[in-house]
Amino acid sequence: MFAYPPDLARRLPKCWPGRLAVDPEALEHVLSVAYQASLMREEGRAVRFRLLVARPEEVGEAEPLGAQRLAFEPSRELSADELRRLSPATGFTHTLIGVSLEGGEPRIWGIVNTGPSWLARSWGGRALPSHGAAPDQLPEHAPVIHVTGPGRILVHSGETLVAALERGKVTDAVNDVFSADWLSALFAGGREELHQRHRDATGEGVWAEVDDSLVHNLSQHMVRRALTHIRQAAHGGMLLFADPSVARGYLKGQGTVRVKYGLADGAPRRRYRSLTQRVMRSLAEAREGAVGWDDFVVDRSAALREVEDAIFELSRSVAMMAAVDGAVLLDKRFEILGFGAEVSAELPTPPRVWEALDPAGEQTREDRAESVGTRHHAAYRFVTAHPEGLAVVVSHDGTVRFVAHRDGRVVWWEQFFSG
Repeated sequence: MFAYPPDLARRLPKCWPGRLAVDPEALEHVLSVAYQASLMREEGRAVRFRLLVARPEEVGEAEPLGAQRLAFEPSRELSADELRRLSPATGFTHTLIGVSLEGGEPRIWGIVNTGPSWLARSWGGRALPSHGAAPDQLPEHAPVIHVTGPGRILVHSGETLVAALERGKVTDAVNDVFSADWLSALFAGGREELHQRHRDATGEGVWAEVDDSLVHNLSQHMVRRALTHIRQAAHGGMLLFADPSVARGYLKGQGTVRVKYGLADGAPRRRYRSLTQRVMRSLAEAREGAVGWDDFVVDRSAALREVEDAIFELSRSVAMMAAVDGAVLLDKRFEILGFGAEVSAELPTPPRVWEALDPAGEQTREDRAESVGTRHHAAYRFVTAHPEGLAVVVSHDGTVRFVAHRDGRVVWWEQFFSG
């Protein structure tokens, strides 16, 4: 049985942070119109847009900087055709379409140019200052509806993803796998190695301690950005993360993964670690007390921006490697060992897998392994053979699944991205 916008609308009040200050029936109407628009095409292009459900006066003005609120005169009827026609002029990453629910029937009152900094939370990176919206310019808990493809609707409370309608299913308590303790623990050894290198180097000067939040978040944002590039390319791909010793064995032809394009050992293969150490040193040098992710976020130095750009260029390189048949092989220190990696087809695919319903994987439901394609089967075989590993699969349609071996079972998580 499939779900549709009315089902999504009924679910929202139950999982909304705080009180949903929008009439549920009117919101259902907005969602239904957005859903119909998502099925259309505009001059051969997919229809993608973001809707802000709020009154125009709720959008703060900060001329000539900040969000640019452009009101229509007169307002326009909210219809699927109107949204289709507006979509080319309202780039998904930069502009919101404003919809007001007052005065009876919902109306399109205008557009809000926000800039792309809001994407940092999902796509990776810092929300650096720009000519876009300041945090206090947009209503904090107003519904923001993302239409990202046919029948695919994500509803946010401000910047927080609350619920989604995709492939005929409504999902609330949306999984942010990156918040899971088990995922953090999987990469703890690599982070500790970086911290130890930092401590060993303190003989060169008096440096502040580095909180684990810095390395943890840098790693997450590097992976987020790589997955974003793979999704945008629409070719699909897979990343395999293995213990360092196991990954090196694969390069030597040992084990269950064959790497077609192995990379020679050396500093370029370990660039991520070198860049992370540079960030750690730059923040900690000549400072007192511990420094962490928050210090990185507010630091506007050109040196750190240059390193961040280099980290994200590395993400782009990983994404480009994923375009080749097979997977990109990394170890759990984010060292890139090769690409075109194939998991042995001689390994048995587990007949049953489990879908995680929460980031921790404490709530699951059984799923048939045969219901997916060859990439997913390879991921299931990989984590079965290497239970300490992790596979991340990106489908052609942009769906992202994390696959891990948890408590003797193969478990997968769907990770939602904005856009």
